[in-house]
Amino acid sequence: MADLTSGKKSLLGTDLQSAFLDWLESEDYNVFLNTESGEKIYALSCKRGNVVYATRKTIKKNELLKAAEGRVFDWPVPGFRNRRMTRLLFVTLSFDHEQFSMEEAWAALRAKPIEGRDCKYNVINSLDANFRKIFGPHGKLVCKEAQKSGYPAPHMILLLDNPVMVEQVSTREGMSWRICNQKILNRIGKGPLMRKLSFKDHKKAISMNP
Repeated sequence: MADLTSGKKSLLGTDLQSAFLDWLESEDYNVFLNTESGEKIYALSCKRGNVVYATRKTIKKNELLKAAEGRVFDWPVPGFRNRRMTRLLFVTLSFDHEQFSMEEAWAALRAKPIEGRDCKYNVINSLDANFRKIFGPHGKLVCKEAQKSGYPAPHMILLLDNPVMVEQVSTREGMSWRICNQKILNRIGKGPLMRKLSFKDHKKAISMNP
């Protein structure tokens, strides 16, 4: 990863992509040895898409479902046809291509720093800590995916203890439900002034985003 973030290698390199696909399709095992009996136990390593990976995600999903058991996810706001209170939020994290190279963006999703490199890391946990300050206690499920550009676009599902108000709006893709609480919008950098600034100078808007 140090070579990638330093520019010595690129994620677009066909040799690296081929090596990754070979690794992904192979089955690797961790071997545990009982030093007294000599018995060996083979445990399949976790890789995206395999049984171990799916099992871990299923456990996390079941934890969220258990936490949500007996609760109502959303309900209408009296007097408003297009507003509801909800406990579920869907968040997609994106990276500014001028601030992050593709390799630096992927490195930022790591939980630990890269030795010898001064790159951002652990951004999802940092973002989640900020969400806790804004929304209060919540559960989360994270899915790390890539855009067509190759940049990461991890998705987060937040299950809130304290519901928030959302409003139905029209988008290019159709209808969507968006947070409409101005206090919350201001805290996440999506208030009217910040949105107006983002159209004029998105770099400045990003630098000022709380």
